[in-house]
Amino acid sequence: MWWFKRHPELLIREYQGLESDSNYKESARAKNNLLISGGEIIIRLEKNYRHAILIVYPHTFPYELPRVILLNKVPSKELCERLSELEYGSIEFYKIIKDHIKFYYKRHQNSDGSLCLLENDNLEDEGAWFFSIHQVLKRIRDWLAGTHTNHYPPEGPEVELFVHFPNHDPTVAFLTTKPFYNHEFSEGQFYATIFNQRTIGEFTRKIYCAILVDGLKNGVFLPPDEFEFDISMLIPEIEKPIDILDPEKEQFKLRAINDEKIIQGFWWKINKEFDPCSKVSDLALVLGDDDEKKGFERMYKYISESIRRAEHKILIGIQFPNRRSEQEWVFFSLTKKKDSDHVAIIGNFPIEEFKSKIDEYNLAAVYSEKFTDESYHRRNKGIANRDNLKDKKVNVVGCGSLGSDIADTLCKAGIGHLHLIDNDSVQIGNPVRHVCGLEFTGFPKVDSLKARLFTSNPFVSISVERNSILRKDAISLFLEDSILISTIADDNTESYLNEQSIINNQIAFYARALRGGKAARIFRVIPGQDACFNCLTLYKKEGHPSFLDVPEDPLLPTITNECNNPIRPGSAAELKLVSSLTSGILIDSLQNDFSDTNHWVWSKENIDQLEAFKLHESSLPPHNDCLYCKKEHPIAVDIKKSVLKFMIDETQKESRIETGGILLGSFKNSRLEISFASGPGPKAKKEPTWFEKDIEFCQNFLDTHFEKHRNEGLYLGEWHYHPFKDNRPSNTDLASLTAISYQKEYLTDKPVMIILNSEGDPHVTVHPANKSYYKTELKAI
Repeated sequence: MWWFKRHPELLIREYQGLESDSNYKESARAKNNLLISGGEIIIRLEKNYRHAILIVYPHTFPYELPRVILLNKVPSKELCERLSELEYGSIEFYKIIKDHIKFYYKRHQNSDGSLCLLENDNLEDEGAWFFSIHQVLKRIRDWLAGTHTNHYPPEGPEVELFVHFPNHDPTVAFLTTKPFYNHEFSEGQFYATIFNQRTIGEFTRKIYCAILVDGLKNGVFLPPDEFEFDISMLIPEIEKPIDILDPEKEQFKLRAINDEKIIQGFWWKINKEFDPCSKVSDLALVLGDDDEKKGFERMYKYISESIRRAEHKILIGIQFPNRRSEQEWVFFSLTKKKDSDHVAIIGNFPIEEFKSKIDEYNLAAVYSEKFTDESYHRRNKGIANRDNLKDKKVNVVGCGSLGSDIADTLCKAGIGHLHLIDNDSVQIGNPVRHVCGLEFTGFPKVDSLKARLFTSNPFVSISVERNSILRKDAISLFLEDSILISTIADDNTESYLNEQSIINNQIAFYARALRGGKAARIFRVIPGQDACFNCLTLYKKEGHPSFLDVPEDPLLPTITNECNNPIRPGSAAELKLVSSLTSGILIDSLQNDFSDTNHWVWSKENIDQLEAFKLHESSLPPHNDCLYCKKEHPIAVDIKKSVLKFMIDETQKESRIETGGILLGSFKNSRLEISFASGPGPKAKKEPTWFEKDIEFCQNFLDTHFEKHRNEGLYLGEWHYHPFKDNRPSNTDLASLTAISYQKEYLTDKPVMIILNSEGDPHVTVHPANKSYYKTELKAI
């Protein structure tokens, strides 16, 4: 139903307003499908000015304001009648009105001739319902007065310049990255690579990511750390954007440009914001600071060869300071006109001929958007702050339906580094619950998920591991200084993961979808603080009141068991709820200090003690009988001063590479006393971030000292050197000491590790078998 039938009182109000406004002289009115009024706005300054306009009331009035189109002459009654029978915004409407539009080439006039300022600012606190035609006409009058006085109505700071150009190129768009806002060039060239391609209606739009900008100052500018995501995901052939200018990759560049996988454009910087324009000559005035000759000379320097070759499309850009004193970009395409007879020119090509040939190109604005880490995460601000999350690392163990969705949410939140661990591939039935679609069938889940996550947030670092975690050095699969989230939901596998995490002080979260996704259990394990996976098993067996049991639904049995990989029923709708709960808990934990709560149970059904649609929270401590969580009396370590000095002196021989050896001594009550330390040995492997001792040398060192000193020469552990300030053990260090605690060849189940940093400070840890390692004191004696 038409708005004027639903709100006849508004129709009367608008009629009266159109007829009574002293600054508007109505010449024609029509009411069919649309209500349309045509006439003149009267601007009273030092003399009276008249501007022809067309007022169109859309179907959504009064929720949407009337559209005001600026015309080159007063519309006739016949024109208003024809337009009122159509749909506003339709192709037919635009075809009829386009020859009547007058472009003023100022901000707020859109490519369809209408003014947008009425929608960008709130005119009154009451909202659109109460806007009268008098208020609309007043704003139009103020804007048109600005065309004579150069003083326009106030506007918000976020208004885009692009939308006000009368001609737009719908076939291409740019994403401008950080290097485009962090340089000192005045003009130069830029490169962009294909980011996405979509066919919409009758045209195909190619979206390019701008990856390299260079210019006249100091040659090429692009420090390696300036580009904010992995460029190889877009162009596998190059490692970093600057490689495009490598002479050895010239053939690749030319081939990629020919295939439109990479585009090259040219750009200039100006010192002030400019008005929208539609002709190349107007653009020359902008580039020449109102000096057309100078502007054409700037253009000639960079695009004369493209014009000489009669290229079909030439891409150019202008960088300028906007009203917030921030650098902004507007891009254009120069496209050869359909009726142009311009062909490639051989020989001399003077600037005057350049000017005549460039007139055979249409100028159109190209949509662009800032694409930086900061701008991309703007919508998360206040909830998931990128500044808080960009240094956080999460290992996603299990990349199935639940794990993939959690990874996707964490990626969109801006977690700094996601490490995906899974040894399975995408099966034909996965996409009904997985974030990866059918196009990934048969590919490893981790690689498929990495490609999928890149399209969600390219600023997040993503690595993959295709191995199973069921290996003796499982800790080596995880990122340093990270947490992990496991969604494997297999008791045996997660029991092993729990053991490895406890021993290596790895914080872990576990999430399980129960009852087909209609319930969920999420728990956290901070070793020594929270109940671990094994603790929960003990709590469940003894019926502990704080452990909420969730029985399986007998109507939802396992669908199939693929090589001991149970496939259980569950819809994407329920699983998304579980993944959202888990992701929210993870993000809160990473942004804030870990709370006392470590166990969460949720259900959409009333089950025993569980109230439906309520998140039940609890805090379960380590179980007293847990093999892994039992506390043991910590051991302190003494070391002879001469031994510590020997170790420090050894690190200074080659201070930029790692070194180390073994530690020998004796057990004395609750303390260890280190009496001897070896060097690395002549066959040791030493690098800046890697050390491997000479095993034969160290074994001889141990045998000799044991033979001579007996109980004073027992093997106690290892020492090594980090050539930087961080002296904490790495995952590789932890895996090594954990293996030693289990092996019968080493006569200790509590090996010690001493790590010296570049300043000579020791960090000492004890690594008991089947227990969490711990830091202890070191006393020089």
